[in-house]
Amino acid sequence: MGKKKWTRPRSGPGASLKRGALRLKATKTEARSGKKHADYVPKSQLGEPEARRGREKLVVAGSALKQMTNRQLKQHLEKLGHVPQLKAGSACLFCGHKSLSVHGCPPLPAVLKGWSARYFRCTRKCCHKQQHFLSNSPVFYVGRGTDVPPLRQQVTVLWHLAWRTPGRLLRAEVGCNEKRIENMRHRWQGVLSKFVEETQSRSQGGDFQQVEVDETVVRKQKVGDTVAWQTFVGSKVRGQRKSLVLQKRGFANSLSKVRPSGLSAPPPLTTAEWQSFATEHLQSNTVVHTDGAQAYCAPVPNLHLRHDSVSHSTKKGGPYFTNNCTHKGVKKVDKRKSNLKTVAGTQCIDGTWTSLKRSCLGVNAKYPHKIEDHVREAQFHSWQGSADPWHAMGSVLRWHRAALGALIAKKHNAQATGPTSLRESFTFAAAEDSFLGTSCALEKPY
Repeated sequence: MGKKKWTRPRSGPGASLKRGALRLKATKTEARSGKKHADYVPKSQLGEPEARRGREKLVVAGSALKQMTNRQLKQHLEKLGHVPQLKAGSACLFCGHKSLSVHGCPPLPAVLKGWSARYFRCTRKCCHKQQHFLSNSPVFYVGRGTDVPPLRQQVTVLWHLAWRTPGRLLRAEVGCNEKRIENMRHRWQGVLSKFVEETQSRSQGGDFQQVEVDETVVRKQKVGDTVAWQTFVGSKVRGQRKSLVLQKRGFANSLSKVRPSGLSAPPPLTTAEWQSFATEHLQSNTVVHTDGAQAYCAPVPNLHLRHDSVSHSTKKGGPYFTNNCTHKGVKKVDKRKSNLKTVAGTQCIDGTWTSLKRSCLGVNAKYPHKIEDHVREAQFHSWQGSADPWHAMGSVLRWHRAALGALIAKKHNAQATGPTSLRESFTFAAAEDSFLGTSCALEKPY
């Protein structure tokens, strides 16, 4: 009697799969083993599915941006938030008071002619600043004289920077000097770094959510027999793209000596660094997935964490990259106490490291903070996924104006309440310079 021919089951564990060998394999293996393993990413941590057509829809394409008139392009920038929408009676860009007027204003700069723009003057006695919709902008350049790039060309460069177009292709597309392109890139990355550092998540986990924690090295520099490593510690909630958090290790903990063999390795994460990172970014009742570093085994004061680990080295019976774990006595919100099955591993955040290091290839930055700007840009694009980066750039610039306005209002309130101390004056000046440092450089010629 011949072997019975296998037929596709109408119901069961393989019914949801497609036809072919994958369905046959899943049906047979799951039927043999009576155990039901947990999902790597829990279904409770997955967001609402979105249609691919709506997820990848662009606000404006590059060809449509070129076909806009100056008036349409100005309205488009105001709508997305790249520039403020000024009118009589709106808030001043320098003092924050709603006291703008069109009386007594000089003619517009040459770069703004034909853009339906107007000059405004603040009527507040202690301000009296003249301004237009590009004043105090962290990315646009107005300048004086004829050696100023046209505004339409600046918008095109920013659109390509939002899409991370390579520099050589950008120069061939726009037709301007590489120095001007790099100046705009540095100004945009400076604003983006502040935005990412201020808005990244401060409290992850809770209710026994699964969070992956790991560290990576992006650069190293050898000076004599000492090697300085630029290392970032990161955490990410499984299934949530925008939960990625990065924190740079201190310089004192990133130094190592060259061995007699000529090799060197980055210093391991210390217990104090792990406890500081967990206290700042994690909540109690969180399942933490890490690798085999010893620092992760240390308890964190005032935090109740469940810890799963895997081994990426040949030690401790490794390497193994996943491990089925069970946590007993877990009580979630509005649920009974039960056992929680998890799959230990760091695959989600390891994929983030791959894209982050790819973005730093070919970057010959001399100063460490310039490398950090590229890392923060990669973190921002990891948050966005397949969303339109041009629309996201408008949100970042809108946040920058709001943060600068809040800082100026806080400064004026402190001056109105009474004389400020010398330390407070230096604090406000340093904070204002950090926001206006990019804008102050705009008035300098290239």
